[in-house]
Amino acid sequence: MRFGINSFLFVSPFVTQSTRLFSKFKKWGFDTVELPIEAPEHIDSVKVKKAL
Repeated sequence: MRFGINSFLFVSPFVTQSTRLFSKFKKWGFDTVELPIEAPEHIDSVKVKKAL
């Protein structure tokens, strides 16, 4: 079983710089992260994908 976390619990809106949270989530034992996209213009999808 895989466990995930929603980034909405820590940041809103999600922006490219929010990827800094990914390492923390992994350290806590989460396998996946859900990204609620409120403002697509604030996200560099290439950088976010690479950070995952």
